[in-house]
Amino acid sequence: MESHSPPGRIHCSESAHKFAQNTGRFEFVSRGLIQIKGKGEMITYFLSRSYKKSIWEIIQKERDENQNSIDGYAELCEGMEEDLIIKDKPVSKACTIT
Repeated sequence: MESHSPPGRIHCSESAHKFAQNTGRFEFVSRGLIQIKGKGEMITYFLSRSYKKSIWEIIQKERDENQNSIDGYAELCEGMEEDLIIKDKPVSKACTIT
């Protein structure tokens, strides 16, 4: 599938398209029937957009092309462990009322 897609496009099979459509999060454009090596003719689709906003859209900042993820959510969690302050929970004793 990857070898049949132009650079920068997400190309998927009909079954992947149906699964993704059920989430209601994506918009696709039909590429139509194409010959896939080892699979035969298949109806395929290009992903045209995601309805989920990227981090870059939310914070109104241009995406750094050196980042790995397209939507920025992976970068959002990077480094969080160093920033977290974990407090020890006080030991509580069970009590009963008689």
